[in-house]
Amino acid sequence: MSRKQQSLSLETKQKILNEVCDGILKKTEIATKYGIPNSTLSTIIKNREKIEVAYAINQFEPARKRMRTGGNEEIEVALLRWVREARSQNLPLTGHVLQEKAKVFADALGVTNFASSNGWLTRFKKRHGIVCHKICGEEATVDKETVESFLSEKWPALRKNYAPRDIFNADETGLFFKALPSRTLSIKGEKCSGGKCSKERITVLVACNMDGTEKLPLFVVGKSANPRCFKNLKTLPVVYASNKKAWMNKMLFKKWLTDLDRKLFREKRNICLMLDNCSAHNDIHGLKAIKCVFLPPNTTAKLQPCDQGIIHSLKVQYRKEMVRKMIHCFDNKITFSVNLLDAMRYLKCAWNNVSSETIINSFKCGGFTDGKEMNLQEISEAEPETLTNLIEEAEKRGILSAPLFKDYTTIDEDLLTSDITTDQDIIAELSAKNDDVDMDTTDEESDIEQENPVTLNEATCAMKVINRFLMQQENAMDALDNLEHINDFINKCYLKKLKQKSITDFFQP
Repeated sequence: MSRKQQSLSLETKQKILNEVCDGILKKTEIATKYGIPNSTLSTIIKNREKIEVAYAINQFEPARKRMRTGGNEEIEVALLRWVREARSQNLPLTGHVLQEKAKVFADALGVTNFASSNGWLTRFKKRHGIVCHKICGEEATVDKETVESFLSEKWPALRKNYAPRDIFNADETGLFFKALPSRTLSIKGEKCSGGKCSKERITVLVACNMDGTEKLPLFVVGKSANPRCFKNLKTLPVVYASNKKAWMNKMLFKKWLTDLDRKLFREKRNICLMLDNCSAHNDIHGLKAIKCVFLPPNTTAKLQPCDQGIIHSLKVQYRKEMVRKMIHCFDNKITFSVNLLDAMRYLKCAWNNVSSETIINSFKCGGFTDGKEMNLQEISEAEPETLTNLIEEAEKRGILSAPLFKDYTTIDEDLLTSDITTDQDIIAELSAKNDDVDMDTTDEESDIEQENPVTLNEATCAMKVINRFLMQQENAMDALDNLEHINDFINKCYLKKLKQKSITDFFQP
């Protein structure tokens, strides 16, 4: 009796590949589970890359059983890239717009026999599940219907497969890391694609889970590959990368994501990562431990948890660190300056101080958990007493006032964090000429005095001073315990430096 031929959907094929990667079941057991012969399973594994790419970029509807393309695949791939970019920028789409854009790509790719007819358009939209629409109103606004639909229909199905600790959100924000309170009014609202302002900005990727128990290390994108302040350093406070505009791009995001995926796979964890659909997040496939879920276009202002208070809290904490440093410099008659390495230290400290309560409330505000909805001020105003005292001390010294501090924390809230993909970028990528490594290797901050390497003896002496200082304080037991870990590390460095003597060392040559 012959076996009935079975057609598997793209989604099912991706599930099969995930189970093969997990290695929990044998291949024969997986074939039996899905009712397919071993030869079919081998074919699916052989076509792994093609299936993963098609599924991840949503080039085909997941429920479709055949991955058919049109006669001019390059044109369709280019047009799909452009459609995703248009959706992320909330541009209006119509059938006529797609037809005209297809002609543009055909000319750019040197295709002479292409006709963007109504029949081709109908088949193109059907193949890729595209619905064209026009945006109503003078400006884009959050679509409440889409938000409610996502939370009521798609979100429950996603949530039931993951524990709160395995549901993450990641988002980028721009930061003027050198900005001082006195410059707030002059910088706010300035464009930052080039010039002096661009040298004073970085992009920070923030990621954390829904129950606030895990904050991933910050990923910072700067303008310079080799800042002078990095000399002699082998470990940085945060993960760092660079390009000429200090923006997130596809290459940098993909590396961050694949590194995280490998780490989670080794730990045998599977997570759901919610992202917005900006152009830097598009090129994602082949992940084993991360399921990327894209929030609906034009809804991130309402849905994205990081935008509901997490990023704002991070910036409040960062500016608090800056104000503390300014007060210290003022009291000790030291000229205040901040370089990229200082900014990284302040950012790490600020991220540590973003409370789990702030994160939980931000997910709640986005509608992902039940509870009373809160406003941004309630969510992100951590340690109000400490903040009030700090501002009072700064006011005494004429550094800033309370109203100015509020402007100071929102100075860079509208900064762009990723580049907009142009037609030329799409064509260059398809022609294998796209150079995404646009690093600026120029040293910055040449006017800042270079610090000499710290010796082991200096580190040991500094530890003694800090240890004595802490013992002079009340309720410093936790700090002393933490100091012991640092002391152990310094001792290991000392032992590593020592060399075992051989018998020949005791004789004169």
